[in-house]
Amino acid sequence: MQDMPSGILNVNADHLSGFVAERGWRENQLSVRHGRTRFVTGNIASGISITKSDCLLKQDFRSRVDHDAPVAILGFGIAGHSNFSFGRHSKSSLVRPGDIWLYTPDDQAMCRHTPAGQGCQMVAVKFGGHRIASVLDEMADSGVSSVQSGGHAIRLNTGLDMPATLRDLLANPLVTALDRLAAESAALALLVDCLQTMPIIDPGLPGAVSAEEKRVIAQVRDVLTKDLSCPPDLETLARMTGFTHTRLNRCFRKVYGTTVFAWLREYRLEQARILLGRDHQSITDIAYFCGFSSSSHFGSCFRARFGLTPQQYRCCPEK
Repeated sequence: MQDMPSGILNVNADHLSGFVAERGWRENQLSVRHGRTRFVTGNIASGISITKSDCLLKQDFRSRVDHDAPVAILGFGIAGHSNFSFGRHSKSSLVRPGDIWLYTPDDQAMCRHTPAGQGCQMVAVKFGGHRIASVLDEMADSGVSSVQSGGHAIRLNTGLDMPATLRDLLANPLVTALDRLAAESAALALLVDCLQTMPIIDPGLPGAVSAEEKRVIAQVRDVLTKDLSCPPDLETLARMTGFTHTRLNRCFRKVYGTTVFAWLREYRLEQARILLGRDHQSITDIAYFCGFSSSSHFGSCFRARFGLTPQQYRCCPEK
C-alpha cells in the first residue's frame, strides 16, 4: 500500500488478499495520518468475503482500491457517511446509516472519500463477479432499471435497520467448515434478499412502490425468512405492519409479481435447491429446515418447480 503525496491511500489486489485469513477473522489497521482505520475481514467461501470497517479521522480520508478481477460488493452503512465513485469524473454515491448499495466496479478503481471528524462504520460483502454477473444481466433483460454489471453503483434500499442475516454473518466465527458453510448460505441469501428489493413492476399494475411500501416489504421478508419452518400467517403480518392483508399482497405483486406466500414458497424452494447442491444434510432435514411439512410434500413441490426430484437434482445439480 502506498500513502501518496496527494493523500490517497492506494490498495491493490495483492494487499486485499493479505487482509484475509484462511479461517476466522483477521483484524487489520491501515496506516493513515491523523486518525485510525480499523477493519476486520473474514473469508466466507471461494469468491465471498466480508469486511467491517471502523474509522475516526481528523482529516478527510481518501482511498483507491483496484481489484484484479470483476467483483460485486454489497455495501451497508452503519454509522457516519462516505462517498464512493469509480474515478474522478464519475458520479459519487453517498452511503449513510441504513443504506444498502450494490457496487460492480469490474475493471475500474473504486474510490472512497470519508469526511473528517466523524465515526464511520460500514460492512462490505464481496462476491466474485462470476457469481453475480449473469444474474445482473438477466435482471436487466427482464426490465429491472439500472441493473447492469460493469462500473455501476445502485442503491438498493435506505433507512433500514441492519438485516438479521447480516448480523448473523458478523457473529459467525468462520472457524470450522460448518461455520463457513452456514456463512456461505447466509451470504447468498443476503444477496438474493437485497437484489429482490429492486422493483420489477407488473405492467398491468399502475403505480410504483412507495418508500413506505418498500420498508414494509423489507420488514415482511426479514420476518418470513428468519425461520422458514414457522412463519407467521398473513393476518399476523398485517397487524405487525399496519397494512391490510390485501394491501400486503398487492405490494408483493407490484415488486415480485406474486402474493406474499407464493413468494415465500419460491424462496423456500430456492434455498432447498442451494442446500441440495451439497451433501451435508439429508433430504428430509432440508425439507423441514426450509419449512415443508414432509419430505413427500417437499418432493412434489420441488419436482413441480425444477422438473426433477430432490434426489435427482442432488445427483446432477448442474441441471
